[in-house]
Amino acid sequence: MSQNDDISDAEPSASRERLDALEIENAVLRNALDLADLGVWSWNFEDAITCDARASRLIGVPAGQAVTVADFLVRFRETAHSRLLDAFDRAQRRTGEFDEVFELDARAPTVNVERLRFQGQLSADARVLSGTCCPEAAVLPVSAAEGSLARMA
Repeated sequence: MSQNDDISDAEPSASRERLDALEIENAVLRNALDLADLGVWSWNFEDAITCDARASRLIGVPAGQAVTVADFLVRFRETAHSRLLDAFDRAQRRTGEFDEVFELDARAPTVNVERLRFQGQLSADARVLSGTCCPEAAVLPVSAAEGSLARMA
């Protein structure tokens, strides 16, 4: 048996261990997102925005399917369209991130919240803008959260 045989025998085991570790990490992250009531979205700078199940439910777009920017925007009040596009543009071209609240269009059939907080960040390779969204009420300012914890103590 050569040294290369030992390496090739060990590779599937190491690959399986890496895959198991990634699955555990994914489950932990999904649990944290669920606990925080956060949805995840991404935009590939072409005309495709993709949302996970929670973001899809909050915004009213199909889960796991890419939607056009236009189809995404119609879920928001018309007054929010330019602000949302501006936030995406600022993050892509200047700041690398944003954190803003946008009003949803109450006429959208599956929307049951009025305002969503969107946080986004440009990927390290600058190819994708992605982030989280949640109902505005689900996010407490740090001072309010600290006050709640102090009252519980």
